[in-house]
Amino acid sequence: MAIRPNSSRNHTFQRDPHSSSHTSSYNQRNLAETVLQRLIDQRGRNTTFQDFNTIKRLPFEQAFKYIEKNNFRIDNKIYHQLIRSIKKTDRVAIDYLNYFLQNTPTTIKGQCIKNSYFYNSIIGHGKKNINFFPIAKKAFEEAKRNRFANVVTYNGFIDAAGKNGEFREAKVAFEEAKRNRFANVVTYNGFINAAGKNGEFREAKVAFEEAKRNRFADVVTYKGFIDAAGKNGEFREAKVAFEEAKGNRLADFVTYNIYINVLYISGKKIRENLDLSKEIFTNYLLNYLLMRQKNKYQFDLHGLSHGAARCFLNEYIIHKLYELKSLQIIYGRASHNMADNNIMRNLVLEWISNNEPLIEIETQTEGSINIKLKDTKTVKRKRRDR
Repeated sequence: MAIRPNSSRNHTFQRDPHSSSHTSSYNQRNLAETVLQRLIDQRGRNTTFQDFNTIKRLPFEQAFKYIEKNNFRIDNKIYHQLIRSIKKTDRVAIDYLNYFLQNTPTTIKGQCIKNSYFYNSIIGHGKKNINFFPIAKKAFEEAKRNRFANVVTYNGFIDAAGKNGEFREAKVAFEEAKRNRFANVVTYNGFINAAGKNGEFREAKVAFEEAKRNRFADVVTYKGFIDAAGKNGEFREAKVAFEEAKGNRLADFVTYNIYINVLYISGKKIRENLDLSKEIFTNYLLNYLLMRQKNKYQFDLHGLSHGAARCFLNEYIIHKLYELKSLQIIYGRASHNMADNNIMRNLVLEWISNNEPLIEIETQTEGSINIKLKDTKTVKRKRRDR
């Protein structure tokens, strides 16, 4: 089924009237080309809301098989969703994205296809893997040339640049966003995170103060700045921001969590900070972590920072175990972790290994572990020595 561009400036595509509808079957072609061809053909039946939600949950290849099986029409909305659903991080995925960026027509039958949603869908992949950043940058530059760049476009690109160590690119985009009046709370938060991740604390500080002056600072802004300060060894700045967040009622569970992480890390050098991390943990986070299910206590480490989890295990749970005799620690399956590395599980297993004379494992699953006290006398002695 051949396709050819017409002579319009927008490169609208239409089917060649002389081509046979049986030239080749879709499943014999490159998958990206097949998806684009079906978008151009606009054949098939419309999807329902439920159908679209099913497509959203599937990775790219499976989503397209589902569309073909049910003879759904690939419209603008589904096309952009298919681009977002590319999950792989290898060369094949990059080829898909490059093909879509280079070959998608601007309009089809009067409907704009290469719009803000299209470009933002591709830029979003730049946050996932360093190999995707060049294609995200290409999409960002093209979106600006075609005047489809909006607030989401800039925010997505700043985030992608920061996560890929391209701080200079993030800085240029941030300044552009401000000049073009595209900067909002998310823009400032993304840039502060990008600066913190890339060792540019001074830039993070300037953006943080500017966000406060422009009334763009929210809960996420303070979290990001406290985290940036901690990562760059600026513990005094982290403390000032934390106290300010509390005073402005902009501190939540995650704020305390991040600040404990900063304190616990710095506690290796500053004993006062280590003591403070224990105090804050006991007073503010403990009630969120301790649950009782069917006569068994559970401690859920989901969402805890590495430092807060260490504080929890080393300074609290070993003594609580004496009272509870046994408990379950939930650390999650880390299914969102692309490196398949469950950091929290490794931390728990390391802690159990270090306390082997006291603790033994009862049962263990992919996302949790049940432990019990093995030697109550030793724990009693440890409690007296505190």
